[in-house]
Amino acid sequence: MELTILDKEDVDILLLDLHLQDSHGIHTFITTNKKAPNTPIIILTGLADEELAIKAVSKCA
Repeated sequence: MELTILDKEDVDILLLDLHLQDSHGIHTFITTNKKAPNTPIIILTGLADEELAIKAVSKCA
């Protein structure tokens, strides 16, 4: 999903995969969260990265 859609439409929840080609890890979450700060974001990933998980949770994912 392009972030520009968040300017046009309200969404109830976002599912964010950090393992896709166009993802930039935790920065993808941070950018998305800034764009939709009141929208719950659930991160999905095939990465086995505990440090990334801790960072995401500490940033309210």
